[in-house]
Amino acid sequence: MSVPTQMKSMRTQADHKVGVETVDVPKPQANEVLVRVKAVTLNPTDWKSARMLAAPGNGVGCDAYGEVVSVGSDLAVPLKVGQHVAYFEMGSFNSPRTGTFSEYSLTQSDNAIIVPEGYDPYEAASWGIGGLTAVQTLFDKLAIKNIDNKISSLPSVSADSPQLLVWAASTSVGQFAVQLGRVAGYHVIATASEKNWDYLKSLGAADLYDYKDDKTPAAIHEKYPKLGLALDCFSEKGSTVAVAKSLGEDAPKGSKVCCILPADKAAKQIRPDVEFITSLVYTTLGREFKFGGWPVSKEELAADKKFIKPWVAGQDSIAHNLMAKKLVRGNKIKKMDGGIDAIEKGMDFQQSGQVSMEKLAYDIA
Repeated sequence: MSVPTQMKSMRTQADHKVGVETVDVPKPQANEVLVRVKAVTLNPTDWKSARMLAAPGNGVGCDAYGEVVSVGSDLAVPLKVGQHVAYFEMGSFNSPRTGTFSEYSLTQSDNAIIVPEGYDPYEAASWGIGGLTAVQTLFDKLAIKNIDNKISSLPSVSADSPQLLVWAASTSVGQFAVQLGRVAGYHVIATASEKNWDYLKSLGAADLYDYKDDKTPAAIHEKYPKLGLALDCFSEKGSTVAVAKSLGEDAPKGSKVCCILPADKAAKQIRPDVEFITSLVYTTLGREFKFGGWPVSKEELAADKKFIKPWVAGQDSIAHNLMAKKLVRGNKIKKMDGGIDAIEKGMDFQQSGQVSMEKLAYDIA
């Protein structure tokens, strides 16, 4: 397949800005594949990283869907030219060689989900940061029972099923967490704005509460006395405290709350019997990185890379099967016009708080 020598690519600039440049198309090295990017979706980390933390000169963007056009040597997974894949990279931080808001993008062969024919490309792209954060938080950090890669139908769920609280369920991570919890056989309790309840019920939420209602934590606490597992998909503005107050009076030993940002000290004081864990999906890439002083050991990187591999690597991956069997869909999508040149405006929408429930998606090629 013919690949051009240059491409359009969004790069971090001086003074924490972004801009679209014409740059050389990178060549895949060991265990890398080059993807012709067809669709991308935006995450809050895209604007936060590029505009608050990143040095200039790096590729921007995390989520992507596209077609493999070239492969490097020593592939961990034997991907082939012409296959369509979904993946994420650590945009804005890693190097000029990565970042998905580009016409062509590199990723590791064992970090790319082979997307089954007929799966919506924008929803496939949304599996990156949102989907795999949900996977990491639920099945690694909270250690709920993993999903078999051959599952073909939803298990039955009753009042006696294990319980899982997903706080801020209308977020990108939350939408995946509701579905994955349901597929794993959990009675999913979710919080979101009431306008989003019907959609979240269609994803598998069994019980809904308004996260803005000050009475919600007490209501959940009273109704679910044995609730001991929770995922806080927001982890800001007091949400970790609200989650702590929601956990049951008789929560079992070993109860856990996973947060996407560090939990408030007050949350830990409210429930000293509960373990509060912070998760960062970038660790599943297995590469050393610097992210706001986030402490990550080589041992943790290796363990997280090993954990995620069955979920993403190859035709028999769990994510591929869930897509193919239509058991988990991607995020609710809002298709945006303008391609790569319009992504910066999408970042503006996100930063100003104008994006709710829907994930912004853009065509690249």
